[in-house]
Amino acid sequence: MSGSNAYTDSHAVSTHPLACMKGYEPLAFWVVTKAPRDVPEWPYVARKWEAGKPVATHYCSRTLGALRLLLRRDEGCQLCIDRDPNDDAVIVETWL
Repeated sequence: MSGSNAYTDSHAVSTHPLACMKGYEPLAFWVVTKAPRDVPEWPYVARKWEAGKPVATHYCSRTLGALRLLLRRDEGCQLCIDRDPNDDAVIVETWL
């Protein structure tokens, strides 16, 4: 046997377990924070995360209700997860 196999002979192999799925998009979620230090002029900020990493997309709002509406209406979010007691104190909730 020559020592070659399908794994070593194939082209670029992603380490992500779902990368082989056609049309795969990483899981996106939104973390809503209250009074974040980096955006002091806005009381509420929602930051988008993909595959466990933050991306540049974010929304700012004067009210939590308006931010929730925006996430449901414009981003298609349907599930709100309350803040875990171990989360950073500025985190309010997470949306999927």
